[in-house]
This record gives sequence, structure tokens and C-alpha cells, in this order.
Amino acid sequence: MAKAGAELGDEDEGMQKVITEGGLRQEWKRQRAEERKVKGTGMGRVVKWNRKARVNYVHCRTGKGNLQAWRHVLDIDQPDECRKCGRYAETGRHVALVCIHGEEIGRKWGTWEDMDDPERWRKRVKDPDGDYELDLIEEFFSNLELN
Repeated sequence: MAKAGAELGDEDEGMQKVITEGGLRQEWKRQRAEERKVKGTGMGRVVKWNRKARVNYVHCRTGKGNLQAWRHVLDIDQPDECRKCGRYAETGRHVALVCIHGEEIGRKWGTWEDMDDPERWRKRVKDPDGDYELDLIEEFFSNLELN
């Protein structure tokens, strides 16, 4: 019935449009999907990654989670130095974009925006069982040890 009322509101300019809870929910969902399509946020493909890659990506993007700098903020008795290189504070930016260890496990980008081009970081792998595509950024975040 609410859907019929909303449709009538669209057809008749004289009638006031009926707003339903379901309609609001759909509109908010559409707006959130558009907001996620901004540069430097993975452009929606992060959702398809394996769990470990997603968790590590979110920890690095937000700077919260299993990072030494965040643990230091929470007053957990640990230094904030990077566990891999020991040079700088282990922030999300440092781990994902700067740390020497990242280069060792396959990082080839320097900014969050560089990660947005899915074709640039997709690699075709030939395997005896069949060919498949590998997302190098997903692979990087999967191999990241943040525990």
C-alpha cells in the first residue's frame, strides 16, 4: 500500500509524495554506496577481499586496531615503534605506505589514491589447475602481520 501511495505521488503532481520507512532506508543505502566511491577508499572492491585482508586494510585506513601507535594511545604498555622496521611509529599510514617491510612483501604504491585503479594492481597468474587473477593489494594486506 505504501509503495502504491509513493507511485501515485510520482504520477500526480498535485498529490504530496508519501515517504515510507523502507523508502528512506533505500535512499540512505544508495547515498552510502555513493559516498564509498571516493578516491583512496578502495572504491568498493575491498568488500570482496578475504577477511584478513579486509581487517588489516581497515586497521591501516582508520589508524585504529592492532597497530602499536593505537595501542600506545590506549595506554597499553607497549612502545609505538614499528614492529618490523623499528624506525617510526607504527601508524596505519606507515604500515600501508612507508615501511620497508611493505616493500619486501609486495607494496608498489605510495598513496591511498594509487590503490584505487583495480586494473593496475591485478595480475594474471598461470597455474596448472587453471589461470586466475590476483589482486596485488589484497595479497599485500593478506600477508601483513598485525598481531
